[in-house]
Amino acid sequence: MNTRTALAAAGAGALLIGTLTTLASSCTPATAAPPALAAAAATSTATGISVSGGEHLTARPSVSSSGAIKTAGGSVSTPSGAVVASGISLQAGAGFAEARVASVRVGGTTVGPFTATCRNAAITTSAPKGGSGNLKVSPGGHGTAAVITVTTSTAPTRTSGSGGPTAKPTAGTVITVTVATVSCGAGTPPPQLTVA
Repeated sequence: MNTRTALAAAGAGALLIGTLTTLASSCTPATAAPPALAAAAATSTATGISVSGGEHLTARPSVSSSGAIKTAGGSVSTPSGAVVASGISLQAGAGFAEARVASVRVGGTTVGPFTATCRNAAITTSAPKGGSGNLKVSPGGHGTAAVITVTTSTAPTRTSGSGGPTAKPTAGTVITVTVATVSCGAGTPPPQLTVA
């Protein structure tokens, strides 16, 4: 190999090495994908009562929030006034929900108080036990403090002759009242805002 050829080969090699170095330095090293954005906070909800069966009332009052605590409350009743819930106090915010119902009156029977609380996805409930007569209070489950069921009965029919009953009372309409329901996701509850 003569000197001219050797110099040309050396120059080509230097050019190739320089090009590779430039390309390598212009590439940024691979990095992990940026962490995913935090999932949106679960919406917390709190509801007073709902009624179905012989009486009807959609869930109310109710409040929901995925951030700062919001509140609602008051008293509600079915259109006929046969079911009345009083002293309702609701709160809901990120990682927190609470529903309190002081009393529920169905017909002539009143029961209460009821409480359901959800804090950082953990739910606790409190409700009176049992009931009386044809009114029964059962644990609600799934974030509900209690379910009240009332079965009305039909009066026995009477004959015009003897005046005695010709048929026994029969079970009639069932009224179902769902009391104090909450839901929330995991999270740190925001501080409670107080009004001076």
